[in-house]
Amino acid sequence: MRRKLCAGLVPAVMACIGGLAILNGCKRPVTEIGTSLQEDGDLLGLTSTDTILLDLVTVREDSLETDKLSTAVLGQAYFPGFGWHRGGFSTQLRLSAPDIDFGTNPQVDSVFLQLIYTGDAYGQRGDAFVEVYPLLDSLSYDSAYYSNRVPEHELTDLVDPDFQPIALDPLAPLYVGDDTLAPQIRVFLKDEFGQSLLQNDPAIYASNDAWTAHFPGIYVKTSGGQFGTSAAAVDIVNGVSGLRLFYHNDADTLEYAFAINALSARINHFQHVWEGDLAAFNDPSVQEIPGDNGLHVFSGSGAKVRMRLPDLAFLKDNPETVINKAELWLPAEEDVHGGRFDRPAELFVLTKNASGEFVATPDQTSGAVNINGGYDAENAAYRFTLTSTIQQHLNESLDSDELYIVSSRGGIAFQGVHLSGSQPIEGDTLAVPRHARIVLTFSR
Repeated sequence: MRRKLCAGLVPAVMACIGGLAILNGCKRPVTEIGTSLQEDGDLLGLTSTDTILLDLVTVREDSLETDKLSTAVLGQAYFPGFGWHRGGFSTQLRLSAPDIDFGTNPQVDSVFLQLIYTGDAYGQRGDAFVEVYPLLDSLSYDSAYYSNRVPEHELTDLVDPDFQPIALDPLAPLYVGDDTLAPQIRVFLKDEFGQSLLQNDPAIYASNDAWTAHFPGIYVKTSGGQFGTSAAAVDIVNGVSGLRLFYHNDADTLEYAFAINALSARINHFQHVWEGDLAAFNDPSVQEIPGDNGLHVFSGSGAKVRMRLPDLAFLKDNPETVINKAELWLPAEEDVHGGRFDRPAELFVLTKNASGEFVATPDQTSGAVNINGGYDAENAAYRFTLTSTIQQHLNESLDSDELYIVSSRGGIAFQGVHLSGSQPIEGDTLAVPRHARIVLTFSR
């Protein structure tokens, strides 16, 4: 199933790995949180429980819609416990002005791809071999494109090998002569390519339609190997990122820009080599990984968590059941990497509509309740309000009985978090138990 990762209210769903984790619901764990809720509930005629059976698995993200996003990730980075992750993108280049006249006897001086950083970096800052390939497939702004589809492209790399490797460091400004420019990537391309641009039939530059029909765009990626330990996010809609062509003719020295902007059709691409619990995903036939002992969420069209609630049948026997509050708690495992590898600041819960598309939950779309989803550092957990969602589940008015926990930046970042499984931890007496659970308060 395909879904779209957005940077707005409903972000793109992260690629996830399948697995099943079941919370033992018969014996209530010793914890103050359930006790206090039960005491309050007695006064109001309510019942509270945190022993609802949860069916939780980590699942692979089969594909993620990544067209029209404002940010792309370029490079390769290693995340302990997750593995190696590589990002790249395909995009159109648009004319900064039509009907360009390069003058008499134009000769290339230099041509380079300029990519402006957003400031986000992943892995260790270092160098990378960047590769740029001309597309053979045309792209359409109005079409939906998915992260697992790389358009057909030529096999000849346009990058000038004399300028490799290239530093990927969002903190380093660029010095050109006496000028200090904003941190950016400059990928110098072969002069033969720049000269071919100057020698095109002028009719090719009459409009963007004519230009993109002749030159559909570029596929940008990095190679692995020795220079493959860093990745950075780049802004691909600011109008400054794009291709810069410097040339001279018999009369003057000039430049021309082919822009990457909000009107460019574009796609983000991701590849993963998993390790640890997720290593099974390196086999394409494996779609789920059991989540008894842990769950995993990773962005970049990586991994997500699927949740089912098979234990709610006991509430359906009474049509008068009213869910007063439902709160999902997902404790995060301790960060053992010194903060060098970011966990997502926020997760989202999605469900599916009748067409199988991922959509926001009723709680998220109502706008009346703070659904949370942010990382609670004090309790080392993510928590979500699902009151309306669970009520509609009981009323059988939801199209799907599945919920998915995804990263809020699933198509534009490399971030991951290991979540505790649903099995109660023996001897756990903390006020906030360290296992995944739903705290449910209801009346009947």
